[in-house]
Amino acid sequence: MRILITGSNGFVGSHWVQYCLENNINFLATGSRHVWVHSSNSSNYSVMNLTDAPSINDIVECYAPTIIVHAAALSKPDECHTNRENALDINVLGTDRLLQAAKKLSHPVHFVYVSTDFVFGEDGPHSEEGTKNPLNFYGATKLMAEQRVIESGLPYTIIRPSFIYGKSMHGVRKDFLHAILEQVRNGQPVNIVNDQFRTPTYIEDFCRGLHFIIQQNSTGIFHISGCNYLTPYQMVIEMLEFLKIPNILITPVTGENFKEPVVRAKKGGLNIQKAQRILHYEPTDFSEALKLIFIGAK
Repeated sequence: MRILITGSNGFVGSHWVQYCLENNINFLATGSRHVWVHSSNSSNYSVMNLTDAPSINDIVECYAPTIIVHAAALSKPDECHTNRENALDINVLGTDRLLQAAKKLSHPVHFVYVSTDFVFGEDGPHSEEGTKNPLNFYGATKLMAEQRVIESGLPYTIIRPSFIYGKSMHGVRKDFLHAILEQVRNGQPVNIVNDQFRTPTYIEDFCRGLHFIIQQNSTGIFHISGCNYLTPYQMVIEMLEFLKIPNILITPVTGENFKEPVVRAKKGGLNIQKAQRILHYEPTDFSEALKLIFIGAK
């Protein structure tokens, strides 16, 4: 088993790399940076830009992976909205370039694509085969990429998480909880939406779910997310209560009094019954995950 990982400097990719290191899983990490966040294991890293087809072809041919975990993406919805050409180039065409390189190998490659609940619209939590109706351009690019994966002819798995959070890692962009925590500790007032429900995904659960899929060679589409249905405001309040930090700087807002550049679902999130049934996946409760993140023990 040889796993090629894209986006290994991002939040999902860096945590998946850490999981692979801890579980003795063979991998080659790739990313667009010349400096890797796991630099102590630099022999496991190659620079690969998803906009550069020759580079992708060379690395895929040289490493000859049996599995590709494609976690790289332009994942900020606001950035995708304002720079649509770049979003298409990375999220859609980048995925296609990687698929085409994989198809040139002499052996079949299991292509694991990390998607998002943003491919759906309202009326969540959504099942895997629910109606797709992305409300913003980020979601639209991820849905287009999903279709490229499905049509590729390769054995594939599409994994959809929702609102991923977890421990901070040096050199990696902070997740939502740690970004808000930093602002609060700096004395900054923060407005947080309280009318958008998601199923927040603990990154350690995501990595375990991904490992289940690889171990069982499961193909198709799976929702790997949390079991709690929460708003970002509710998440922050529970975190601050757990850390015994006053929440006087936090103000709940709604779509009516806090306009965002892109539309986000009021009722989003994912139904995980399929993953529970087939993969025996069981997510960590949000309150328990907070203990693991900030204390590190159950």
